[in-house]
Amino acid sequence: MSRSRLYSVLENPVVYSIAQSILLPGAGRMLKGPYEELFGRSSGWVLDIGCGPALSTPAPADGHLVGLDVNPRYVKQFPRSSRGASGACVRSGITGSAAALPFAAERFDECRCMGLFHHLPDDLVRATVSEMYRVVRGTGRVIVIDGIWPRSAARRPLAWATRRLDRGEWVRSEEQLKGLVASGAPAQWETRRITYTLTGLELLLMQGLPKRR
Repeated sequence: MSRSRLYSVLENPVVYSIAQSILLPGAGRMLKGPYEELFGRSSGWVLDIGCGPALSTPAPADGHLVGLDVNPRYVKQFPRSSRGASGACVRSGITGSAAALPFAAERFDECRCMGLFHHLPDDLVRATVSEMYRVVRGTGRVIVIDGIWPRSAARRPLAWATRRLDRGEWVRSEEQLKGLVASGAPAQWETRRITYTLTGLELLLMQGLPKRR
């Protein structure tokens, strides 16, 4: 099967979910605690950039979740596959570029992206972080989550191989990702590195609180 055909198949939320469970064993259980801490107070207008066909982070407790992706098929699927049990209004999907968000300044209470930046070169990462910061209100926050290289390929061979085979071309180290994100927005960034699969894959969780006066 060609890569383009494979990615087309993954646009189906059911197939996408099955693929995630196979490639990311244990992720649901291991991410529960960190995600509850990070997203437990999410509410209001929330923007999920690079949303894919289904929400991969917890839905806000209340409010409205907007998903944005460059792939119109993902955008079409997102509202139907992302309703949280919390009763959050998860109904909007918009086609657009992460590096040029089609929203007015300070439109959202929270702006998040999960697993997007390893698909983008450095200049687009900086532009995307800058845009995320622009559309978040002064009291809001920006959340970036992305996969990173293991510190040692020898100690985590399965994790290293998985990152090596990832369709994203720009998997980065923790230091590289932290520096790149920080260069995109004048925020105070809180960071946390976690292991989230039984194979040793790791994520960097970054939360930026805009410093507007």
